Amino acid sequence: MQTQLKAIFSIMGTPKVKDWPSAVDMPDWPLVAAMEQYPSSFSRIKWRQNPSRAAIDLMQRLLEYDPAKRITASVC
Repeated sequence: MQTQLKAIFSIMGTPKVKDWPSAVDMPDWPLVAAMEQYPSSFSRIKWRQNPSRAAIDLMQRLLEYDPAKRITASVC
């Protein structure tokens, strides 16, 4: 599990309590909190094709950690 989390965090950044307050209630939060802290590198990904800024924004909003902040079909 740590390898998968590290891969996600290295791209999306390590979640922080201020950005996802309810995460501290998850059973595995101590594992996440103890892991290396990564900044988000999503905006610096080298894409095979050049997606529009709107497409990148949509992807980031779909991948938001906090479900309360994540975009939904009703928002689109």
